[in-house]
Amino acid sequence: MRVADDPLATPAQIERLAKKDLRAALLHPNVTLEFQLSHPNHLDVILGSPAWPLHCLAEPGLTSQFVTTVRLPLLREALRLLCRKMADSDTGRRRLIGWAVECVTQALPIWHTQRPKDSRPAQAKLAAKTWIGKDLQAGLLSFIADAADQARHDTYMEGHTVASWAARSASAVALAASEAQQASCSSPVIRPSYEFNTFEYTYEAARHAAEAISRNEPIQRMQLTAKQLARLERCEAGRVPWIERAILARQAETDRKKREEQTALPMPQETP
Repeated sequence: MRVADDPLATPAQIERLAKKDLRAALLHPNVTLEFQLSHPNHLDVILGSPAWPLHCLAEPGLTSQFVTTVRLPLLREALRLLCRKMADSDTGRRRLIGWAVECVTQALPIWHTQRPKDSRPAQAKLAAKTWIGKDLQAGLLSFIADAADQARHDTYMEGHTVASWAARSASAVALAASEAQQASCSSPVIRPSYEFNTFEYTYEAARHAAEAISRNEPIQRMQLTAKQLARLERCEAGRVPWIERAILARQAETDRKKREEQTALPMPQETP
């Protein structure tokens, strides 16, 4: 019987198997945790191993630290790179903020549980969502974001850290919309700074939302970050219907106003 198919294979046999077929060795039901931890570059294979759940039960602290140390930084870097790429165009920024709004939406129930009568974070999220399909003044968006951040501060001072993360995510997405609005109206000379700020605030909104939802538990935070990345890829491809409808509605309204302005222009007078 081959070692890969032998349920009674010893660790020494599995290590010899790894020299020929590392994947099969990592997936073997008898593989040791020490052997798996020595191959961090094959994390996806390790997580699919039938031995991994048993290792997690036996050594929860060690396995959690391993996964988050290896996988979470990679996911965060991929997320940052895609956010930065999308912030370079008006359509990309609107899709990016739509994605951040979805992240914040998942975190806000935590806030409402703690402070059900305080609507400041919800108003910040709503303002950012409205901006996707209808331009709003940057100053108004900043004002609403500041109110949500004050709510965060109040809650944090009361000792409710997790709820404050949810409020911070709402404040950040409104600030992102404010920066994106300025990027759309600014000259090419100063536009890159607004684009960079848009990217930073949307990433911050998603990060704080993940921290709030996961209670900063490493494995759950990693899983949420992976889901955020997958959703952002869908947004970039224009595959999130409500965001695309909002963008099209704004474009239609913009085109209508342009036609009205052209119609209102005075006709040139013929010289005698």
